Amino acid sequence: MQRRSEEEVLFDLGRRIAELREGGGRTQQILADSVGVSPQRLREIESGAHNPSVRSLVRLADALGVPLAALFELPASRERRGPGRPRKAPLAAAEAPAPTTPSTNAARRARRAH
Repeated sequence: MQRRSEEEVLFDLGRRIAELREGGGRTQQILADSVGVSPQRLREIESGAHNPSVRSLVRLADALGVPLAALFELPASRERRGPGRPRKAPLAAAEAPAPTTPSTNAARRARRAH
């Protein structure tokens, strides 16, 4: 078995926590609140930039509803995530809002004025 570096373990741990959080439909804000850490600290943990305490790991596992050992399973994806929110999928043509034109905007304003 190949020994992983500390950085790799922290990265995999963070990805696994993010995976479990997203799988449960939770936002970082909701999970951070339930664990008692700031959203910034949770972002640092999920990115592998912060080494969480055992106490924090126990709280995270409890909040995620998994055994502590589940946090240390390899994540499904080891792909690095970029900063910021993931992009939303584009809307299908049927779901896209109807385009507005100056004439439709003028008509709306006229209806509101009466």
